[in-house]
This record gives sequence, structure tokens and C-alpha cells, in this order.
Amino acid sequence: MIMRPHLQSHALCGFAPLRLMFLAGLILLGWTIRTEAETLEFEGRIEAATQAYVYSRVEGRLAAVHVVAGQQVAAGQVLAHLQDDLARLAVEAAEAELMRAEALVSQATAQRARAERLSQSGAGSGVRLEDAGTDLALAEAERRAAQVALEQARTALADTEIRAPVAGFIEAPRAVPGAILEFDAGIPPLFEIVQLDPVRVVYAVPYGERLAQLDRTGAPTAQALLDRVRLELLMDDGLVLAKDVRPGGTSVRVDIESGTLDVWADIPNSKGLLRPGMTLTVRSTIGGAPPTE
Repeated sequence: MIMRPHLQSHALCGFAPLRLMFLAGLILLGWTIRTEAETLEFEGRIEAATQAYVYSRVEGRLAAVHVVAGQQVAAGQVLAHLQDDLARLAVEAAEAELMRAEALVSQATAQRARAERLSQSGAGSGVRLEDAGTDLALAEAERRAAQVALEQARTALADTEIRAPVAGFIEAPRAVPGAILEFDAGIPPLFEIVQLDPVRVVYAVPYGERLAQLDRTGAPTAQALLDRVRLELLMDDGLVLAKDVRPGGTSVRVDIESGTLDVWADIPNSKGLLRPGMTLTVRSTIGGAPPTE
């Protein structure tokens, strides 16, 4: 009986290394579970990363349309133009008005110089000199107003040409020659221009799953989790379209009806094979550690 406590103590000491090894194994196992890659698949869709809606800046009758659906256009290219006869007449009238204003300034300048000489010689009064100075200032103001009017007329003439704000492909043109264009916030755009390189892949992630991923990976923030995600894009037949794609961002709001969060990534599409509206499989792999680069 005297030795039993000693024997128990010795037995416990013998098992201590095994217990430590077992605990260490659990800790290591737990770390491995948190840090190994986790792969999920989602249904994605292709959208245009950049698109522009084209409206007319002026009202008038559409004279001609120079592009068709599917045509590739350059930034600044003329897509259509309005009848410009009245706009050209307005420019001519503004140019004539500027010429008249220039002549008045020249006349007023000469009269002021004459009044100044007469005043210096004593043959003229100070009142006449002051009046001549006022006439010159008024003439210069009229010239500036004529310059502004000419700039406005030239801008209105240039606006009769409807140009592409960005490069891309024409989608769903609604411009019809002969149509009257009016300012109306409810009318659809005349043209839609879609860029195909790059394109954007968008997929929806259940927000509950996103919260669970945060817990499983130990990522401190949602952005830190997103930084660990790498995407692989596949067609329905298994053809791999892109690998090691990094997500570019997520939507701010969670969809009320579906409870999902949109995630997107922009991918190169120099061959134009990916088109908006296509569906594909998004294979999302989440690593347990942030990228080291």
C-alpha cells in the first residue's frame, strides 16, 4: 500500500508522452482540416464587363444609320447622323455675327484712340474719352457673346453626328432613318455597345455558405477569404476555359429572395469566344492560407 501511490504516479508519467503525442496529433489534424483546399461548384453566367448606351444629344430627324447589329466599331466612330441643314445655317449666322462684332470692336478701338489723342492735345473733353472707353468695352462684350454663340452652334452641328463613346460591338440598334428624336427620359437608347474583351463571369454564392467558409478557413475578413479563392471555368462538356482566375469583387447587397451574394471576375476574351448570356460551371477552390505574393 505504501508503494501504490508511487506506482500510480509512475504509470501516469509513462502515459504522458503518449497523451502529448495524441493531443499534438489532434491539433495538427485540426490545422490540416482548416488549411486544406476546399472546392465548390456553382452555375455561372457571362456578362459584358463594359457596355455603353448611346443617345442623341440633340433633337431632330434621323437622316442615316451607318452601322448594323453585331458590327465592331471604334471609339469615336460615327454611328448615325441627323439632318444638319438648320444646324449648318446656324453656324453660318453665328460666324457672320462674330464678324460684325469684330468690326464693332475695331471701330470702337479707333474711336477711343482718337478721343485719347484729342484729350491729350486739349481739343477734346474727358467726357468724350470716357464715352469712347465705354463703347469699346461694350463692343468687346458683344464680341465675346458672339464667340460663345459660334461655339454653341458648332457644337450643335457636331452633335448631329452620333458617335460611339467606346469601342465594342453594336447590340440591338433601335435607330431608324426618318425617325424624329426627342428628349425623353423614358425612351430606349439608339444603340448599345458591348465590349467582349474582357468579359465578366458572375456566379451566386449562398450567403450562409460564405459565413460557413469564413468559419472553416479561419479567414479574418470576407475580403481575406475572397483573396484565397481561385476559379476554374468549365463548359458543360468539361472543356476548361480558364484556370487560376481571381475574383474581382462581390455585390454589396444579399439578394432578398435567394439569399445569395454575387461574385464576379473579369477574364480575357481576345478571341471573342465567350459571349454575354452563356452559362458555364464555376469551380471555386478556397485555400486555407492567403496568397504569399
